[in-house]
Amino acid sequence: MKIGDLFDRRALCQTGLRHKSIHGLQYDSRKLEPDDLFFAFPGEHVDGHQFIPAALDAGAAAIVSERKAPAPHSEQWIQVPHDRQALASAALRFYGRPDHQLKLTGVTGTNGKTSTVHLLDSILENAGLLTARFGTIEHKIGRRRFQAVNTTPESLDIVRFLADLVAEGGSHASFEASSHALDLGRVYGFDFHTVVFTNLSRDHLDYHQTMEQYAAAKRRLLQGAGGETPRYAVINRDDPVGREWLDTSSSETLSFGVQPGADIVAENVDVRLSSLHFRAATPRGSLEVRSSLGGAFNISNLLAAITAALTLDIDLDTIGEGIEACRAVPGRFELIDEGQPFIVIVDYAHTDDALRNLLEAARELLGRSNRPGRILTV
Repeated sequence: MKIGDLFDRRALCQTGLRHKSIHGLQYDSRKLEPDDLFFAFPGEHVDGHQFIPAALDAGAAAIVSERKAPAPHSEQWIQVPHDRQALASAALRFYGRPDHQLKLTGVTGTNGKTSTVHLLDSILENAGLLTARFGTIEHKIGRRRFQAVNTTPESLDIVRFLADLVAEGGSHASFEASSHALDLGRVYGFDFHTVVFTNLSRDHLDYHQTMEQYAAAKRRLLQGAGGETPRYAVINRDDPVGREWLDTSSSETLSFGVQPGADIVAENVDVRLSSLHFRAATPRGSLEVRSSLGGAFNISNLLAAITAALTLDIDLDTIGEGIEACRAVPGRFELIDEGQPFIVIVDYAHTDDALRNLLEAARELLGRSNRPGRILTV
């Protein structure tokens, strides 16, 4: 593939460079092979521009950067308006748009992303589909699993994984789309079939500065994140921001919630320490939901996964079976039983709202036990 095939006319470089053939794409100079394009951009800990000499010594075909070309490297320099967006767009083109050969579902929100993605992936697997899952705990591609460094990997890594999934005969991929990833452009230009909004509460203000900027980053996913408008937007109607976005979405919307008025509603709810049982009323009929996930807050996560699965044409029986097959989500209201005479729950709650929901669930369950006790947080 030639360099000119990967960039639009906004990319500035010497004319002859556009006709140069490349071997691959890379943003890590340690992994670069001869004739790879090297994308230089600032990272969380180091600036990729520091490694340009090493990349050129290793045989890089050219350097891609937002910065103007320095005189010594002008013949091997491509200046782009946005470095990470350019990487995402180039990766999609280089690997043949695997997002067009798969049904992608992106999940964003402050809380509930991990559980929703795990539940949805379990439903899809139960339907007999080969899938990928990207999230805080791990990334799963087909039957392979990888430790997660970031909730949402760099775009080039995602696209490579998606291309592998296509080659293996896969059909669906589900993402946790963090606000950082959306702001940085890690899923820029991806065409999502379905996007899910779980909720919005205070988090990551060290990065986004204001709640308005934080919300705007989340909303990018519902607006397509630089790609086509998603076909479906699945939105939590119980959340005030969700209700607002329901009225302004350009996608076909399906709402979920515990309160009346949503398209998919939880009824006759029974919450226990290690289980949830409720009836989900949906446009396609009722589903008796039986889950081994405890805590009332998981009702919303289950409804989000059910609604997303409906947009992917999964039938209600298969959805129910997939939910039952998801026995636990690591680090999410996870019961630890080693025979001790007390209950231990591990949860990743790291925001005000998540911790409040966790403690409320624990207090409710303790109250139902009709036994004296205390809640200790560590």
